[in-house]
Amino acid sequence: MLAEFDPLLNGYQADALVSVHVDSCVTFEGATGFKVARAATSVIPETEDRLVACLYDAYERATGLPRHPGSITHNMTGYHAFYRIHPQTPAAIIELGFLYHDRDMLTNEQDRLATGIVNGIKCFLDSQ
Repeated sequence: MLAEFDPLLNGYQADALVSVHVDSCVTFEGATGFKVARAATSVIPETEDRLVACLYDAYERATGLPRHPGSITHNMTGYHAFYRIHPQTPAAIIELGFLYHDRDMLTNEQDRLATGIVNGIKCFLDSQ
């Protein structure tokens, strides 16, 4: 586990890096669900697309939350950690849910959230 601005991220090499976040506390209808993204300028896009797909599938199965890809922002695809790690380290960022509409799951069912992330990483590693 690394902190968001951990100096160990500089040149970090691993089989995968998954940055875990929760989404904003907006109250508009439809602000529920999760999303996963990779660096927009990846040098290993096919590899990172597999990581993203594995996380999407496993997290959706574990949590039952809907996908919310329409709200992926530049802050996700341009996430600073993507550009600090070694370029051959596959990386993704996942927003686990929205703080307002998904609050109950985020605060009371962390085991389901963790299971989805772990299974997504396992799926990716098994595909290597």
